[in-house]
Amino acid sequence: MRAITLFLILCCLLPAYSNPVETSELRGEWKGSRIVNAYVVNFNLHIRQTDQGYAATVDFPSQNNFNVSYTLKIKGNEFYLSRENKEGVLIEYKGKINGNTIVGTFHYNNEYMKDKPGIFQLMKSNAKYIKGEQLPDFELTTFNDTGKVSNSTYKGSYLLLDF
Repeated sequence: MRAITLFLILCCLLPAYSNPVETSELRGEWKGSRIVNAYVVNFNLHIRQTDQGYAATVDFPSQNNFNVSYTLKIKGNEFYLSRENKEGVLIEYKGKINGNTIVGTFHYNNEYMKDKPGIFQLMKSNAKYIKGEQLPDFELTTFNDTGKVSNSTYKGSYLLLDF
């Protein structure tokens, strides 16, 4: 009887202390696409951890639209990403986090599209650094050996390293 009581107590407490998504798993780069009415849009989601929770920006390279801020809410394995565009239309991504993937529905809540949800899928990138983070000190030699580039000598707005 005592063993059964102990087992029941453990079963009741286990869900309260288990979180299916660790903070370190969410932070980072996510690559994915959304499909609405057979129209595919690829996008990149960048998640940073802040004191208030998470900060998220999205890049849509095919639309030449970068650093779009979104509100990100996580509850257990529930994923909710949203923003209101310039026209006042609410854009929502609602999904489930399962390890290194997020799958769900996409809603563009205007008069024409409000009853026509799309789908989306994101996969976690294994990129080491998140967009916007300061890179550690580095030094690169140019391909033709004409010079070296380092943190202290680089003065541009953007830096693309492709290895």
